[in-house]
Amino acid sequence: EISSMKLSFSSLVWAWPAGNDPVAPQWGFRRGLVARFGRGSYRCRSPSRLVKATLAPDVETHSAVRELAGTPGVVDILRSTPVRGDELATLVEAAFPFSLDAFQKQAGRALVQAKSVMVSAPTGSGKTVVGEIAVFLALSRQMRVFYTTPLKALSNQKFFDFKRQFGEDRVGLLTGDTTVNREAEILVMTTEVYRNMLYASESGEIVGGVHGSRGIIDDVYAVVFDEFHYMNDSSRGTVWEEAVVISPSQVLLVALSATMSNAEELREWFEDVHGPTELILSSFRPVPLRFGFAANDGLYPLFAKRVSAESRLTMHPKLLSRTKAAMRRTKARGGPNLPFFLRKELEPPTFNYLVRVLNRQGLLPGIIFIFSRVGCDRAALEASKQQTPLVSQPESERLRIRLNEFERAHPGAVQEHRIKLARLGVASHHAGLLPLWKSIVEELFQDGLIKVVFATETLAAGINMPARTTVLSSLSKRNGEIFEPLTTSSALQMAGRAGRRGKDPVGNAIVMQSMREGPFDAFNVLTNQVDAIKSQFTPTYGMALNLLQRRTMDDIRQLLEKSFGSFISRRTEQPPLSKAEKENARNYEQFEMARSFLETIENQKSLREFERLRQKLDASRRVLDSCIGSQRAWRQQESQDMIIFAPPGTLVTLQNPPRKKSAEEDARCFDEFGLDLSKHENLSRSPLDYEHGLLVGRLEETKMLSKSSTHLFMVVTKTNRVRVVEAIHIETIDMTHSGVEKFPEEIKAMLAPIESSSACTISLSSPLMPGLDEFRKYKGGQFRAPGNDLTGVLTPLVSQPKLSDDDQELRSAQDKVSRIAEDLKMSKVFQDERRNQIVASLSIIRRFEPILGKLRNSFRIQHGTTWPDFLAVTDVLSKYGYLERDGEGYRVTKMGKLGASVRAENELWISVVLLSESLAELSPVHFVGVLASLIAEESRLESFIGFETSAETMATLTDLEILQRSLVEHQASYGVNFPVNIIVSESALAEAWARGVAWQVMVDSTSLQEGDICRKLRRLLDLLRQIPRLPVISDAIKMNAKRALSLMDRFPVADDVTYSIGQEEKLEEGPVEENLSDADEESLYHDQELESFHSEKDIADAEIIDPDSIRAEAGGDEEEQGGVDDDDEIWQEMGGRHRGIRSSPPPGSERAQLPGAEAIED
Repeated sequence: EISSMKLSFSSLVWAWPAGNDPVAPQWGFRRGLVARFGRGSYRCRSPSRLVKATLAPDVETHSAVRELAGTPGVVDILRSTPVRGDELATLVEAAFPFSLDAFQKQAGRALVQAKSVMVSAPTGSGKTVVGEIAVFLALSRQMRVFYTTPLKALSNQKFFDFKRQFGEDRVGLLTGDTTVNREAEILVMTTEVYRNMLYASESGEIVGGVHGSRGIIDDVYAVVFDEFHYMNDSSRGTVWEEAVVISPSQVLLVALSATMSNAEELREWFEDVHGPTELILSSFRPVPLRFGFAANDGLYPLFAKRVSAESRLTMHPKLLSRTKAAMRRTKARGGPNLPFFLRKELEPPTFNYLVRVLNRQGLLPGIIFIFSRVGCDRAALEASKQQTPLVSQPESERLRIRLNEFERAHPGAVQEHRIKLARLGVASHHAGLLPLWKSIVEELFQDGLIKVVFATETLAAGINMPARTTVLSSLSKRNGEIFEPLTTSSALQMAGRAGRRGKDPVGNAIVMQSMREGPFDAFNVLTNQVDAIKSQFTPTYGMALNLLQRRTMDDIRQLLEKSFGSFISRRTEQPPLSKAEKENARNYEQFEMARSFLETIENQKSLREFERLRQKLDASRRVLDSCIGSQRAWRQQESQDMIIFAPPGTLVTLQNPPRKKSAEEDARCFDEFGLDLSKHENLSRSPLDYEHGLLVGRLEETKMLSKSSTHLFMVVTKTNRVRVVEAIHIETIDMTHSGVEKFPEEIKAMLAPIESSSACTISLSSPLMPGLDEFRKYKGGQFRAPGNDLTGVLTPLVSQPKLSDDDQELRSAQDKVSRIAEDLKMSKVFQDERRNQIVASLSIIRRFEPILGKLRNSFRIQHGTTWPDFLAVTDVLSKYGYLERDGEGYRVTKMGKLGASVRAENELWISVVLLSESLAELSPVHFVGVLASLIAEESRLESFIGFETSAETMATLTDLEILQRSLVEHQASYGVNFPVNIIVSESALAEAWARGVAWQVMVDSTSLQEGDICRKLRRLLDLLRQIPRLPVISDAIKMNAKRALSLMDRFPVADDVTYSIGQEEKLEEGPVEENLSDADEESLYHDQELESFHSEKDIADAEIIDPDSIRAEAGGDEEEQGGVDDDDEIWQEMGGRHRGIRSSPPPGSERAQLPGAEAIED
């Protein structure tokens, strides 16, 4: 009896007919049998395999796995089969409903040998299978596995794929704002969430919204890093390096990356910081790529037939000859200066024509990449005007049903013209669209109902959306005011989306002729070497705070030295530094030594007071120096104008003659308090400290003393010295008590009055003058000699000139400087026996702190380390009380724990604002407005927002500007550069949504696209969800956040449907339309391609597009800068990159209406 027959599976319990009647086995055989393994029942395709009890257990188990391949039942068989090593690897290989490729099998065997794995393979080669092998191995050991991705959209896709493959109850999702089944055996998450989880497991605190639980990853078998080449991203790569470095050594790491040129270096780094790692390199694609070029007269093969696999790629002769002929004709008609509309051969094809050719030659469905949102929408509109429908009648009916269901479920969520285009089999896909709509576009495309998608580069970022054909509309994209060329890696990643496994014998990757690039550019880009992965590791506030909660400074330094950049620096000989860079590196070492010494001073309070007085003294000296300097100019001019006419007996103030400094004095330039005197050049020039004297007269002869033709004047000082000076050496003149009548008659006789003037002259031979050999000359044209008895008669007449108001001001400033100097001398630090070392250290700190960032950078280059950057971050955190000194290390304060828990681009800025109690007094609507301005990105494009920011929000933001300026200044002083944003225009948008404004009104009241609005508000939702779980924050602010969240959390911003809509059964994959012959597999570039790619009919149908339209379509238009979508798509994971304060731009940018479309954004 079949219903009671025991089977010899190691995991078997019973088998019985599938029907309800156990006595009707023949019915059960017709329906198939059900085998029960552990958790559930699963139908087998071949019942006979279940009832062959004579098979050996291993063969039967392998057969059962093969029968259940691709279903959750495989997991139960693996768990109950006690095999390990290669036997387990073989069994896991059978768990897939297709034969694995060699590199996939190699990776599986490395994993069962407890090695981490790094896979470098082309896009579309099946790297994800290696991650799924790791999942099977983890589940077979009844352990957990984490699967990380760079984008939330990709995490959501993997979540649903894994639920179907491994069972719904085994899979969970963590993406920061979405949590599903967090205790699941398979946990899909963004890489940032995994990084936060590692920190949370160490500290036991909440980090970035992830609850802390020590031991949270103790039962994790492996962590999969999908799209690992994202480590090369300048703004996000740090997350990947952090995750690798701090992952527990017992956890296997599986890195899945597109092709990279330095894969071996990365493998060595993995092995150095984590453990044994095997590198799996593969250039194999299960669906080979055929490259073509789209001209305005048809499609051409790009590459010529290769003689052998080792032979060099060359351009196809037909395309080469066409291109050269076109260039010759263009040159003959005027060369590059020829107007564009006359260069017919080099003009791009229209998208309408391109789609028609692709459709006629059976190359759809296709993805056409355009690096402009507006370009995508315009091209979709143009391509929809096909004479031959892109979809068949049955497909059109299915599209109608699916889209009608979408509209009924979400009325008004998407603009009508987009749905109309979708009914024709055409759609655009970019960051300006609602995630909800992009999701349905992806599903319809995968089901073969949408035939052409015009997309920005983000579609190639890992989302599983393969096509038969991909088209690159341009090989460059706009970045600000310039066009940047695509990298080879980016181009190949987009091209690699071509070719659907199991459906297409070959994928078609086509490059279009564009305004800037032609066939030669396409050939060069596609044949250049792929990019190398470079370290982007940068310490952040959150990283520093999380590490310092559980680690010492020495431990952290060792950890940071494990970064990929440090690893490469240790192995690579660095280029020689310039003399200035070497000096900067030495100065940085001095700075760190000085700082370390000052930290050993026990009485830090006295040290801080001493430094405060030093700064006060320096500031007072600056005031005095400025005061003296500002008075000298007009005093000297006044003196020079008056001295010519001054009579004998005039009181004057003379500059002190320059004194030659000793070598020791010249080198020191610092006073006893360690302050630099060289920058106060006027301190020694105060007229209050200058020598006073009595003017006798102007010398009649000057040649004997000086070769200069300048007038010289004789002055007798109080100490009976004779000084001969020029007018510029006389600082002040007091003529109130002047006059020759005070002189003795004997001396009067020696003076010769000047006609028409009260001034007098005197001869060098006069008895009043010392001998020439007695004069000493000083630099600057001054002379000095001892006086005689006659000059001694004049000394009683010398007195101090009367002090003017300016002189009184100088005296007051000088007295203040003297008092502060006395206070410094009385301080405990000045009396310390280590005073000289303390003063020297303080001087070094003060001298180099303003250029610390520059010094640190030179040190980093010289030593290949990010440790100086980490110290800079800790310095800023210490300034704000987030860290406190604890011996030679730091202690994280309560405020520091707040900063460690926040997930933002600048954790310090957000947490500082959240500590402001003024936020608790705001209403939820105004609370939302303030937070929105702090986390907003600074758009490259001017946008119009038709809502006004409330007065309450503006007042709060004005108050926060003080905090903003302070943080910006502190960051700059330490060489730290994280955005500290207040972007006022974003507040109005958030307030409007919180007030309950309808979605359609939101869309109509701004020039922003739906996707931008949704993304901005979702980012705000993410922060609001964090706040109630943060430490230290007041209960009032937490309650305000909860209330604000309830106002903001509504459709389509709160769009749970995005992650579940349309998850019904997909269409069954159709058969492969044709098989490649062996000859085809050897070379995809042969003469027959020309016939399939290019026909006379195509040439007859060729169109020439207007040059004004090309600008918008072929790679970024004038109004929009290409590449913005790439940044926008990742905002949900990483936040913004913005600086400064921006207010709402004036209105003036309204939605443009294109012919035949409703509200396509211009």
